[in-house]
Formats: sequence, structure tokens, C-alpha cells
Amino acid sequence: MSFELDKLLEELGPKIGIENLHVEDNTCLIRINGNILINLEADREEGYLIVGSTISALPPGRYKEDIFEAALRANSLNNRVGIFAYSRQIDSLILYDRLWILTLSSGGFAEFLNAFSTKVKLWQDAISRNDIPPVAGQASAGGRGIFGLRP
Repeated sequence: MSFELDKLLEELGPKIGIENLHVEDNTCLIRINGNILINLEADREEGYLIVGSTISALPPGRYKEDIFEAALRANSLNNRVGIFAYSRQIDSLILYDRLWILTLSSGGFAEFLNAFSTKVKLWQDAISRNDIPPVAGQASAGGRGIFGLRP
């Protein structure tokens, strides 16, 4: 599986302006679009490329719940890029996705990485301002209850 990832990274590098991308211990960490760190890891058993990025630590309280609610809404969209999850290990919101590596082209992957890193940046910026990031394709819920219903 790392051979496929090596080949993909070799073709991807020039498309995203990073030279000498390579796999080390079945992973690759890249910095894209400024300061967005994206971890790539080949899942040897399943044939997937796992793409992940840490968005931000979240403070306890209502704001954290609101971020989780927005992330769940974003996860429910059909056209989503990435899946939001919460890592207890690092106490942070993360965005990840699994891509079938055998059908992944370097051009398609470059487009995916651009959309993925843009989403990470949007959420990082909103969280740094204590805002709730907009969820594409959905209007603001308006209410504070689950599913946007008012109590």
C-alpha cells in the first residue's frame, strides 16, 4: 500500500507546489495553504488513504456543544468534504476522510486537498473568533435545542 501512496505523492507534489513528498513509516505530514497541517496515512489492510487534520482544541461549556452541533450538521450533508470527529486523546476537533487509494488520481487528490484544507481553515478561523462556522447548504438553526428546535 505504501508503494501506491509513494507514487501518488510523487505525482501530487508538483501539483501543490511541494517537492520531495514521500512516505515515512506509512505516513506523510504536509503543510498546505499556509499553516494547515494534513496527515496522510495508508491503511494497508483496507486499501484506503486516511487524510486528517486537527482543527482546534475546544473550551468546555456551551460553545463546545454548539461546535459539536454544527459539526454534526456538516457531517449529515451529502456533498461533504471530510468528516468531523472529536479526539479525546488531544482534546480537539478534527477533520478526516478515507479515500480509496487505488482509484485516486493525483489531480483529483489535489482538488480534494484544496477543498479539505479550505474547510479546515474556515473552521479554525471561526473557532479562533469564538464563532460557529457556517455549514454549507444549511441555514442557521436559530434555536438552541437539538435539531434546531426551540424549547
